[in-house]
Amino acid sequence: MILNIRDLKVQLSNKTILNFDNSEIEVNQGDKVAILGENGAGKTTLINTILGEIMPTSGEITTSFNTNEVGVVFQQNNYSDLIKVEELIRLVFPTWGNEQVAELLSTYQLTNLQKSYVKDLSTGEQQRLTLGLVLNQNKTIYFFDELTSGLDAFKRGQLLKIMKTKTQKATIFNISHYFEEINDWATKVLIISHGALVFYGSVPIFLTKYKHVIAIKTTTANIGVKNIEEPIATGDGYIYIVRTNDKKNQITAWLLRNKVKYTTIIPDIYTCYLQALAEEGKNN
Repeated sequence: MILNIRDLKVQLSNKTILNFDNSEIEVNQGDKVAILGENGAGKTTLINTILGEIMPTSGEITTSFNTNEVGVVFQQNNYSDLIKVEELIRLVFPTWGNEQVAELLSTYQLTNLQKSYVKDLSTGEQQRLTLGLVLNQNKTIYFFDELTSGLDAFKRGQLLKIMKTKTQKATIFNISHYFEEINDWATKVLIISHGALVFYGSVPIFLTKYKHVIAIKTTTANIGVKNIEEPIATGDGYIYIVRTNDKKNQITAWLLRNKVKYTTIIPDIYTCYLQALAEEGKNN
């Protein structure tokens, strides 16, 4: 056991940020935990509480790791205004030779920036630098908060491949809004909504609990089919979580008949996550 959390509650400035009453979270060595939730749900607060940066108001957090075993990559990383990229690498790895420094720069696409001040790097460039510094320390536990923020799809894919290779045996806590980073990688899912723990458990249990036939994405919130689930609004349309083949056939027939464009999504962590949040909203 790496981590155990029981009945966690965190209040800041008299506001409840996390409230995991009557809940227990246990993380074991090698688990890859995807921490999911909407903006402001309390995900970063949870990580900071686990790391001891925020003290819980009540509940218990038991850990079996030391701080020197932990690597952290947050969205914002603070560096001195006076340090350059290569200087920072040599400061973190004082025993490295020129070849090792050059390899890190090349791997994380920073070769042309080695003489640049870190403060002048873009958000994505700083993120690549931080990831290179952290992963090359070969920690056993990593906390990633929006690991690939500020990166285009190509660079995101490259960094994810490196990260997954280097952390195969490590325990990972990963906050991400990119579900392609989580599918076929995460072993456990932790969902927070408005500070409450919606779900924690293994991916197979998660997919079973929120099982459905298909998800249908379209631009309309008014489908003329009786007894279907309310659509889930996204930034660019609506998603219907369809639980039976009969309803799938009814909905697609209506969409075709009315010449409404749609796409189907095979059930995965993303569609189950949407369903979990929708059910949580109904219960509150």
